[in-house]
Order: sequence, then C-alpha cells, then structure tokens
Amino acid sequence: MRRFLKSFLYFLLIPIMGASLSTDLRGADKSAASKPKKGGGSKKLSKPPAKPAVPAAPIDYNFDVRPILAANCFKCHGADEKTRKAKLRLDVAEPAYEAAITPGKPDESELINRIFTTNEDDLMPPPDSHLTLKDEEKAILRQWIIEGAPYDVHWAFKPLVKPPLPAATAKKDWVRQELDAFVLETLNAHKLKPADPADREHWLKRVTMDLTGLPPTLAEMDSFLKSKSSNPYHEVVDRLLASPHYGERMALDWLDAARYADSFGRHEDADSENFPYRDWAIRVFNQNLPYDKFVEWQIGGDMLPQATVDQQVATAFNRLHPQSNESGSDEDEFRCEHVADRVKTTATAFLGLTMECAKCHDHKYDPISMKDYYSFGAFLNNIDEQGLFSRFTNATPTPAIFLYKDDEEAKHEAFKKQISEEVQALQDLRPAAKARFEQWLA
Repeated sequence: MRRFLKSFLYFLLIPIMGASLSTDLRGADKSAASKPKKGGGSKKLSKPPAKPAVPAAPIDYNFDVRPILAANCFKCHGADEKTRKAKLRLDVAEPAYEAAITPGKPDESELINRIFTTNEDDLMPPPDSHLTLKDEEKAILRQWIIEGAPYDVHWAFKPLVKPPLPAATAKKDWVRQELDAFVLETLNAHKLKPADPADREHWLKRVTMDLTGLPPTLAEMDSFLKSKSSNPYHEVVDRLLASPHYGERMALDWLDAARYADSFGRHEDADSENFPYRDWAIRVFNQNLPYDKFVEWQIGGDMLPQATVDQQVATAFNRLHPQSNESGSDEDEFRCEHVADRVKTTATAFLGLTMECAKCHDHKYDPISMKDYYSFGAFLNNIDEQGLFSRFTNATPTPAIFLYKDDEEAKHEAFKKQISEEVQALQDLRPAAKARFEQWLA
C-alpha cells in the first residue's frame, strides 16, 4: 500500500493547474421522454446546430461515448425494460447496430440523423426532456461511428493493463516519474502549463496533513527548512510513514467504509464494544499489511487454518452493522438484514459496486442480477448469530472472541494449568479412598 502512496506524495512536489475532465452530466436525473409529440405538425428548431469540429481520434467508448449516452439516452434506451422506449437499446452493441447505428457509416445511422435533425418531433433527446447535446458531444458520437462504433465493457470490469508512457514533447525536464508523463500529456491537450513547484513550507504542510492528519510541528518545520540532505523529501515521507499517527490517519477513512461505530445504532443505540477492531485497523496500517491479506482477513480470517487472534478480530468487519434488541423484533428478520448489510458493505468497500440495487431487481446499470446478489450473500450467511443483542446484559453478541490485555493471557494459562493439576490430584485420590474408608471402619 505504501509504494503507491510514496509515488503520489512525491508528486505533490509539483502541484499542477488542471481542468475538469468529467463529462457534463446535465440533467441526468430529469425525465427524458423519447416519444415524439403528436398533433400540431412538425416543428423546426429556431437555430440549426453549428457544424462541430471533428474530435481527435481515436474515440474511447468508456471515457468519451458512454458518459454522453448515459446522461442523455440510457434512461429511455438502456437496460431497464420498464422505462425503455421504442424497444430500442443503446447500451448494448447488437440491438443498437440493428436499429440505430451503422458502424463506419454515420450518415446511414439513425442515431446521427436524430441528434443532428432540425425537426423538433424527430430530435433526440426530445425537447421536453430538457436535455441538449453540445456540439462537441455530437461530434464525438459521429466520429465514434466513423471509427466503427466499437462498444466496450465498463472500464471498472476490465483487468488492469499498464499503458505505454505518452510521448510528452514539452517540458520533458518536468517529468520526474512515470505518472508525471500522463499529467503533462493532459495539460498539453488542454493547453495548460504546470504550476511552479511548491515551496518547502507548503509541501511539508500538505504531506504531513495527508499522512498523519496533523500539521507539522514548529520543530519539524525548522528541521526541514534547514536540512542539507541530498533528498530531504524522501526522508520526511519515511519519517511520517513510521509515525503511529500514520495508521490513525489511514484507518480513519477505512473505518468509515467499514461502518465502524461505538454503538449498535437505531433508536436503542446501545454501546458496542468493537474497539479491538478499530485498534487492529490502525495497527495493520502501521505494519503495512499487504492488501490481499487486508481483504482476506476481514472477509474470512476466522476460516483460515489455525487462525490467529488478529485474523479473527479482523472479521469483526462483518459484524459492524446496526443491531436491534427491541421487544417484538423477529430474530430471523434481523439476521437476514445483517446479511444484506454485509453484502452492501463488502461490495462497496472492496468492489466499488452498488450491489444493493440488485436486492429487489436486476441492476439497471451494472451487470449484476438478483441471482448474483443472493449468491454473493450466501458466502456471507454462515455466521452463527442470533440476530438480536441482549436486552438484559452488556454481553457482546455471539459469536465473540475473548481478548487479553498485556500479560493476562500468560496469567490465564497459568491459572488453567494450576486448576488442571488440582483436578488431576483430586482424581488420583479417589482410587485409594475405598481402602482408606475400610481401614477406618476396622
């Protein structure tokens, strides 16, 4: 986890001027009816659209085309069969090719005809949807079709592939590491120049806040400003990564994702003693636990062979959901709600997916069916829990694990050994008890 973080922090040496690259999603939440108006005859727009400039090729479906279609077209021509108009789908290649897109031939594609027409009744998106394509967006769609209208799976579902470094032509001396080359390429594309390097004071404030959540002390600032080291920036980052506050800062965001709290939530809001999990999260960030272990231990650490205490504590991730002890609560109902919460949190925290949409229906935007949702939930439905927590005691809801402080485990083991020895001594006395009793009678 730290290798990427170091690269990012060194990049802070040269803050950049940037421009928003996100696609304009104007009115994405507004209704976009695709049905032409009836009656009144055809109408023409008062101003025909200006001829757009041809965008630079090649067009990327995921980053150039999909955002345009998602914001303006998918509501009526997407995956949701209940809201689909004219039986037309534009989110999948084959149906789109059959009805609206002729790859390589934009002038024969109904999609292009509809977005460029001046006839109000044929125009897409329709005027009453309050959605309007910009000239550059129309040009992107046209160029995309010229290039063959290739569709692609969403970038989030594609395996990561390291891209080739761009051939940055200007200010090559500014590029200090591979990431800088991509930044410079984007700046050049937008005719922007990199900002001047940050001075030492500002850089130290940024990196210290980023890594520890705290500002640098005056002593740290003075030491950094006076440093004659050949690489003082690396030394600062190494010092901050070794600070115990680093784990606290990094765990802060993760505990939010894991829905950590010191109470069970709901209106009962009783105390929940989950702090050992919080301490575990801080500790493993400071120990730089590999990410695969970070995931594995939290999802199923208790199922590993000869699971350690840390591996078992990590699985509290699965138990941090709200819980109830309200009179009349149905145990099975809440147990099922706990499973649903685990599905939602695991998918969000580890997969970056809104899988909970598929709890009631196939996902309308991601390739997740209801069957996928409940199959996923089956993996998280093997915890022997009651579903409610106790109304009468402060007991931790089972299953639970006993945790020791300091040298308590050694003392406990000594006491258990002593008890075992006393029990064995008592058992050794019993065989001779009858003989002693008969001797006493005589």
